[in-house]
Amino acid sequence: MSRRSCGAGPTPRLPYLPTMTDERKALHDQVEQTREEDIDDLVGLINRFLHPRESSPSPGIVFEPVPRGSKAAAEIEEQRQAAVARLRARQFEMITRSIGHAVTRLGIDLNKIGEGLRSWSRSGGESAAFTCSWFEERVFNRLSMFHLKELQVVTFERCRISETQPELIYKVRVLTPIADLEKELTVPI
Repeated sequence: MSRRSCGAGPTPRLPYLPTMTDERKALHDQVEQTREEDIDDLVGLINRFLHPRESSPSPGIVFEPVPRGSKAAAEIEEQRQAAVARLRARQFEMITRSIGHAVTRLGIDLNKIGEGLRSWSRSGGESAAFTCSWFEERVFNRLSMFHLKELQVVTFERCRISETQPELIYKVRVLTPIADLEKELTVPI
């Protein structure tokens, strides 16, 4: 919808109000710089943003299937494998940088960590928390790292079912920069 089609003359310039946020003022400044011939396009974009259900549907992207065994499928698989290898290398580097010394103290093979489920959370550019879990035969393992008041804490948990009695054996080892403590719990099941 064009402002000319509304029957109004030129749109009055909106003054900068003291209650306007800096972001809103920056947006108003950008709108003020819009060329006259682009106003209709800008109005359309804003209307689609503000009222997405009322806007006309976009054509969308259509993916054509790639036949198995074709050269294209082989190229796609090769690209996927390369991307997975790059991802694993970055994760390995992040783990080594963040908790490599603790992993060495624990005697954990970093390659096994790469096989399990991983979760990272970040805060302010620094690694705030990391968790990774994996199985070694019938033993569940979980390695975690988090910060408490800028102190890095690493926990290593191992859990298995006893071969001789109906019980769960749960070991936890906690590492700080200056200490290392391990406890074992036996829980009837």
